[in-house]
Amino acid sequence: MKSSSIILIFTMALIVVLGLSAALDSGRLSAADPAGLSEEYLRDEQNIVSGRNVFLARCTYCHAKRGVGKAPQLRPSAREPDFIFDRITNGYQGMPNWGSTLPEDQRRALVAYIRSDPDKY
Repeated sequence: MKSSSIILIFTMALIVVLGLSAALDSGRLSAADPAGLSEEYLRDEQNIVSGRNVFLARCTYCHAKRGVGKAPQLRPSAREPDFIFDRITNGYQGMPNWGSTLPEDQRRALVAYIRSDPDKY
């Protein structure tokens, strides 16, 4: 009985390790960048425009078009992309949790837009 428990635990651990390895190899995850917010991603014009569309549809009520509204002013240059992604995903104080509402690709695109020069768009 004891050896079957050890085998089961070993098998489950192996499945987890192989699953994470496959996700890293597929490019879905990065050990250094778990949200997938590389500089290349953040500078991609399509991601920025997509993020702008989400921002205009979902964020302007509180942040206005320029990031200065009823909510605290956005200061994207003072924050790392992962920090911004976490705030969008999990919310903070009065900001809602968008993790259950917006798909990950839209939240990532929002980070690209927020980190870009919004006056350009």
